[in-house]
Amino acid sequence: MSDYKRAKNTGVATDANRRLLGSSLLRYTELQISSELLDQPESAGQPKKILICSTPRSGSYLLCRYMINAGLGVPHEYFNPIVMLQMAPRLGLEGDIRGLTWWPDSWKDRLLFRRRRGRAAELAFLGKYLGFLMARRCQGGVFAAKVRWVGQTVVVASQSCVAVEAMEGTDAAIERAGAIMKTMAADGDASTFDRRLTVVKVAKPKQDMRFDVPVIGLKTIEAMEEAQATCLSIEAGRTLIFDKTTVLLRANTLGIAVIATQQG
Repeated sequence: MSDYKRAKNTGVATDANRRLLGSSLLRYTELQISSELLDQPESAGQPKKILICSTPRSGSYLLCRYMINAGLGVPHEYFNPIVMLQMAPRLGLEGDIRGLTWWPDSWKDRLLFRRRRGRAAELAFLGKYLGFLMARRCQGGVFAAKVRWVGQTVVVASQSCVAVEAMEGTDAAIERAGAIMKTMAADGDASTFDRRLTVVKVAKPKQDMRFDVPVIGLKTIEAMEEAQATCLSIEAGRTLIFDKTTVLLRANTLGIAVIATQQG
């Protein structure tokens, strides 16, 4: 096997491999990043830390691959329970992670430094897990991790996801979806506006309804008008509608359907 093919197949982000591959980007799979393939020589001292906060379909996948190829950490969703379950066995932590659920038992457990059942086991696992990450997942003196921020709203068109709410809020997510559709139409996709937008807003699983309750109002309907969205689906009994009469009258005038569905 040639040196070029060996570098391409192993996908290891070393200086030698970068020289062989030139400008080509090594596209690591999620399983490859979780494996020993990208473990780094053991490092000492405190690395610089980069936390990448992203939403689905925001380009974070490519950003992480570019960072790895550039020698800027080994960014990965290290704190995603799925990834932790993938990595724990090879780190000798399979017994430590077994039985951990990562879900708070109540709203009180969402607060920092609160004691709760099982917390000691979680902290013990995380201490060992972080010890490995700091020692073997730093590249170029940098530790990088990715976390997903997903809000309560998704905007879809013909079963295709156009936008997911992040930290900007529902109305801004709707506006972003409308802008995406207009850009696609301007680029020559004649069928774009044949696919009207539907906005879906629901509470998160196990969400405490005393905090961050799903809310819509007149501005939500106005954002939908601007984005040319035609349907709003909310969760019955778990959504606040500010000035409900005005909101529904405005939606009816604009031809926007408002549907309340019961989960489960």
